[in-house]
Amino acid sequence: VVIGEGSEGSLTAMRDYATARGLSGQIRFDGVQRNVGDYYAMADMLIYPTFFDTFGLVIGEALAAGLPVVTTRAAGITDLLDASPALQLVDTADDVAGLACAIGAIPARGLVSKTSRDMVSGLTWAAHGKAARELYRAVRPDIFG
Repeated sequence: VVIGEGSEGSLTAMRDYATARGLSGQIRFDGVQRNVGDYYAMADMLIYPTFFDTFGLVIGEALAAGLPVVTTRAAGITDLLDASPALQLVDTADDVAGLACAIGAIPARGLVSKTSRDMVSGLTWAAHGKAARELYRAVRPDIFG
């Protein structure tokens, strides 16, 4: 299942690629979704081969839902997380062999769901707000002290 719209025509390109290879009946393209919780619940893993993502909220959401994730080091959230059986990292999104290898290395969701959730348990809005306040206080104690 592919959800989202991709960028710069990538969803259309993926759909055309699947159709040209006779795979359109095996791949569902659902487009943009407002509530992705149902998709996380039915998924075996998240595969997110991004060329650039300043944070990668979808990765954090998937891990919090107990999913194992395959993504690239270009996702900003990977700076906060260590690779593990629940999080397989590939250097670049165009490394097809690396992505295939990482997908094959992912254990069954049930074996890593607690690890996935634990990886992001500290990445809360409250923790982010506290870190931002501490940073502002360190930079400008005269204003934020």
